Amino acid sequence: MPQDPDTVPRVSPDKGGRIPCLDGLRALSIIAVAFGHLCGTRGFPIPAVVLLPGDLSNLGVRVFFVISGFLITHLLIQESRASGRISLRGFYLRRSFRIFPAFYLYLSVIAGLAVSGYVAVHWSNIGFAACYVINFLEEKDWVVGHFWSLAVEEQFYLLWPITIVVLGWRRSTLVVVAAVLGAPLLRVGCWYLLPELREIINMAFPTICDAIAIGCVLACLRDQLSGWAAYQRFLSSWWFILVPIAVFVSNAFAAHTRPDYLIGQSIRNIGIALSLDWCLRYPNSIVGRFLNLRWMIWLGILSYSFYLWQQLFLNRNSDSVLCAFPLNIALAMACAVLSFHLVEKPLRKFQSRRFPVDPKRRAGSGDYTNARDRVAYGKSRFANPEKAGRVNHPG
Repeated sequence: MPQDPDTVPRVSPDKGGRIPCLDGLRALSIIAVAFGHLCGTRGFPIPAVVLLPGDLSNLGVRVFFVISGFLITHLLIQESRASGRISLRGFYLRRSFRIFPAFYLYLSVIAGLAVSGYVAVHWSNIGFAACYVINFLEEKDWVVGHFWSLAVEEQFYLLWPITIVVLGWRRSTLVVVAAVLGAPLLRVGCWYLLPELREIINMAFPTICDAIAIGCVLACLRDQLSGWAAYQRFLSSWWFILVPIAVFVSNAFAAHTRPDYLIGQSIRNIGIALSLDWCLRYPNSIVGRFLNLRWMIWLGILSYSFYLWQQLFLNRNSDSVLCAFPLNIALAMACAVLSFHLVEKPLRKFQSRRFPVDPKRRAGSGDYTNARDRVAYGKSRFANPEKAGRVNHPG
């Protein structure tokens, strides 16, 4: 386990400062969420019962969790490497400018629509959502129901940097490893010992945090994984296709509650983390090039705004023409684009001017695909379809 951030391999950002493949993976995640919510809406040709791979919207949210844990930990490692410390004030300011404006804009619109009688929502739901604790609420109205995942993320943002500052990197790594191992037991324990909490087991932070924690573990332990020859051989072999297959098979059987709590969710979390690591190590593979297509990057950047607004329109329980396909997806996309360009983007620019990132921190990005990874890339059957004689697709 890393005693300090200098032992961790570095991410190689593109010219825009973004990590290759991450936005593409966000795009796949939001597509899964949108497809899962579209199924069953009026006019959409695919009914909800056809979702053979299971709940794709929940799987998409799980991918977001893993990416978030990895990326936030990477950024904190990068800051520690560059400046020797983590600025909690700087971290919380950046997260606030990134998350709060678009979030509270959507919540204000919902409140306005509720007052006007256009949507049905309990004011207690709006209050819980505004305080980022709606994931502990059992009954949630649809238009704010998706905020459970944002509440989980905010609770992670609050706790993880403080944990690192107080405990240091080695002990903090032990904490997230313990979360990965302990959350499945906590889920099963809650099922049997606290049956009144069964409705929130998949949403409460203590019982769902392992999805984020596995991303943190990946960011902390990539150096050890880079030096593990057996792991590198597995990444570059055709056997790796079993990882995304296991994720989808596990998701298809998620309705079997107790086995899923104990084993299934861990299979998905670990499989998603391994797939993320594969994409980061092979950004020039066919899969990597697809994830880095311009439209995929654009959709990944837009994913947060789209996730906020899709809930208002992708409602299979509504008879409104605004929730009928294809108008619903068009309205969700239009609101997301407006939110991004009128709220998110200007405030990000303001934040970068008013609270600029330390240049030393920018300089700490380095190269995440190290020499060992580049050699492995040359040997990977996934990365070299000409040698393998077929098209590669790890997930």
